[in-house]
Amino acid sequence: MRRLLLVDDSRAVRDALHAALDPYGFELVDAENGAAALQLLSASRFDLAFVDLNMPVMDGPTLVRMMRARAIDTRVVLVTTGAETHVVTATIKAGASEYVAKPFTPDQITAVTARVLGLDPGALVAKPAEVLVQHTNPWVSARLRGIVPARVSVSDAATLADTLELAERKKPALVLLDEAVLEGDVVSAAGLVRAQAPRAGIFALTPNASKDLAWSPEDALDGHLPMLMAEVVVRGFLYPIFLRQLVFVDGGVLRAAGFEGEERFHAAYFTALARALGAHSDRIDTARDVEIDLTRVPAEEAHLARLVSSLREELEAVGAGHAFRVPAALVAPLKARPELSRAVIVDG
Repeated sequence: MRRLLLVDDSRAVRDALHAALDPYGFELVDAENGAAALQLLSASRFDLAFVDLNMPVMDGPTLVRMMRARAIDTRVVLVTTGAETHVVTATIKAGASEYVAKPFTPDQITAVTARVLGLDPGALVAKPAEVLVQHTNPWVSARLRGIVPARVSVSDAATLADTLELAERKKPALVLLDEAVLEGDVVSAAGLVRAQAPRAGIFALTPNASKDLAWSPEDALDGHLPMLMAEVVVRGFLYPIFLRQLVFVDGGVLRAAGFEGEERFHAAYFTALARALGAHSDRIDTARDVEIDLTRVPAEEAHLARLVSSLREELEAVGAGHAFRVPAALVAPLKARPELSRAVIVDG
């Protein structure tokens, strides 16, 4: 899917752009000013950038001029207050495609994105991430709804039976189980849920409000979370690892989204990414080779080796050819590993 860069010094504006674009599976990357955006644009490919006109460090018009001077052909939609007509006109002449005025609506953002990228608006289908909360206290899921982005759907289940039924039907990205109600048998319960939702993140909710989140996989259970989840846990861990789209399909290429969050969550990211790539590889056309782009994955050799090894086995099992694109510095070390001797590894 297409990569979009959201350039604005206002977090509120970037959040509004995320809310409008997240449901459609675009890969979204933020930048707080033109200088930060120019670094990102110089380092990797983006299909479209939403660029605020007035920003500190480097403003929108300067960014557009420098992009074109460096032959960066990413399309640009200006985000304006509607009062800078002459500046907008000059910036469009310098290489911007269109503009949208603040305050904008989600429909306006969706429409201009489809228009500039040449997409069929009718083909843009919202893809909400699903969270399933098994808990007797409705306050738990209500709190979660107040923290997650609007694109995330939260469903309640009072009993384990209800949880299993919903997990089979909805195939959630994340399942939260009440440790207290399950009376210590949460690992066994997680195994039942895993059978219905094999790609989900599955966590036990502990009533101990002082307990920090723990990524501690045990059989089907991925770890523990405090029932009273802080916003930083939801937005800094659950959302970037389990609830945002980690794999984007572009023709025969499966592109892995880059890591977001604290370094201590790398292992969780690799686990979630392997599940997401596996879900896509289950549905690939075996008549042609599949390229898996891992260039934006953290450069950790051991984690990447395990990921490539497991995916190669899945692809070979369904008869699909493959190639893995990885950061240049890791091509030789990965090729030297005996377990990857049959993997096709190329410089990304």
